[in-house]
Amino acid sequence: MKNTRDTGKLWVKLRKDLDLPMEYQLYSLRDSGIVQLLNNGVAMQEVSKQADHSSLEITSKYAIHANKKASAQILDKCSDF
Repeated sequence: MKNTRDTGKLWVKLRKDLDLPMEYQLYSLRDSGIVQLLNNGVAMQEVSKQADHSSLEITSKYAIHANKKASAQILDKCSDF
């Protein structure tokens, strides 16, 4: 099993090989993964456990980034009222 230092070195190499900007940090992938799980319909409780969040409140902060297309559709439909 690799330690976090080795993982960080691998990430730096991969980012360089893919010509990704320095702003792309390894931890950013965790955030993207959480949002993707929510977009895929995984229950927030399960995502929260997987992310090792201390509460659903923390996980719910990611939900605002999930499924923006649906959110736009909802807002559009609600504006008719």
